[in-house]
Amino acid sequence: MKKVLVTGGTGFVGSHVVEVLSQRGMHPVIATRAPLADLVTWDSVVVDYLNQDSVDSAVGAVDAVVHCAILNDFSVMQNNRRFAYDSYVVSTQRLSNAASDKPFVFISTDWVMDGTGHMVPEDEPPNPLNIYGVLKAFGEMVVKDRKQLGSIARVGGILGKHRSASQGPRTQDCGFGFFVTSMIEQLSQGNEFTVWTGENVNMVASPSHATEIGAIVHRMIERQAEGTFHLMADESIGRLELAQRAAEIFDLDPSLIRTGSVPPEGVFPAAVPRDTSLDSQVTRRRLDLESHSVSDYLNMLKREMETGELNPLTPSVA
Repeated sequence: MKKVLVTGGTGFVGSHVVEVLSQRGMHPVIATRAPLADLVTWDSVVVDYLNQDSVDSAVGAVDAVVHCAILNDFSVMQNNRRFAYDSYVVSTQRLSNAASDKPFVFISTDWVMDGTGHMVPEDEPPNPLNIYGVLKAFGEMVVKDRKQLGSIARVGGILGKHRSASQGPRTQDCGFGFFVTSMIEQLSQGNEFTVWTGENVNMVASPSHATEIGAIVHRMIERQAEGTFHLMADESIGRLELAQRAAEIFDLDPSLIRTGSVPPEGVFPAAVPRDTSLDSQVTRRRLDLESHSVSDYLNMLKREMETGELNPLTPSVA
């Protein structure tokens, strides 16, 4: 049984990765900066990402690493650049160094692109607009500098529901992801929901699904994949169309959906890429993945919200 260190394993994406890896016969170990609460059932290890000895000790006990952890506070990234750089880039360097002879999967983002392209291929070089995209692009360069077993998994517009019961739907922001579950909650209560539009809003993307990210990462580890991969649906979609399609699939009233400008409290304090859609043809070919639409992902989300169980579309063995 392969042991896999997952950083950010209690977060939105990481919690899905941990659960799917466990379902598929791997032994996930959550890397955490502080001891976890007793209610977390997965194995964990406390790691100081800025101390190479601490990182070496944690990575030495596993067979692969999936680096999902992020600093999820844009204001801190903007105002404390040293801390942000250490949190993103230095931590990635130390983990990559420790895992030099092991599969290393770095979870990146569609925000490494500037938003001027459409269905951008895997070999397109990054051109980020803001500090988050810059830091992720630096992380990608760390992985590209590895001699072997390094892989970049770009994701974006992520669908899914946090696996922690204490985490409710994340509210809408100027990014493309996370607003679907919030919209579903509002429409289910008969409330209107305003889809934000405007100049500094991510308006088009190719959504990922957190469960599918876990399933494809599992395949990447098993195949010791190297290079850049796009883990998303095989189409692009606009914010309003995504909201309307979700309402249809969840049997909710689409007349409650509105469009409007970003409220003052939601204005993003930096440039936002408008179109972050990514093409995944090379990824599907290299990993033998089937093509899945946004509707496939939304139907999977509906099943998960009804049953509480994760059932990825990508099978364990292909």
